[in-house]
Amino acid sequence: MTILAKKVQKTALWPRSYLILLQSSGYLYTGDTFGLGYRQFRNADGPLLLATTTPVAFDPDAWFASLEHMMALNPTACCVTHFGRIDRPLECVDMLRGSIQAHVDIALAEEERNEEGRDDRLRDAVEGLLIGAARGHSDLPESEIREILASDIELNAQGLAIWL
Repeated sequence: MTILAKKVQKTALWPRSYLILLQSSGYLYTGDTFGLGYRQFRNADGPLLLATTTPVAFDPDAWFASLEHMMALNPTACCVTHFGRIDRPLECVDMLRGSIQAHVDIALAEEERNEEGRDDRLRDAVEGLLIGAARGHSDLPESEIREILASDIELNAQGLAIWL
């Protein structure tokens, strides 16, 4: 049996990363370019997709461009590093775009403010965003949601601080 796959392109978001399209299934292997998709936050309405603004890598314009390219391939699923398969990505990509834009908005709200206390304000805003989104996709207690997302809250806040 031969499996046909093709390296589609380097992603604009992470230039050393590639997208791989498995032609037989239409699965697109995306690395982190299709965001974070914890299994704990998948419900009947679908998955919760969240932006990751890892320090020194956050480039929202490049990310939006990569998402456009990815969706133009019309994948049947996106396979996300650490989080598995996300079915019907064309139906849920707007959620990820919204999360990216919400992170941009959080950062830009800080741009003109005093740097003193910025890290705490960014962390609090990112925490509110991610916890709030996760509550809508899970019946888990908030303490458990916080535990699951703790490292992403910290990394995203750090990434936004560096992006500014």
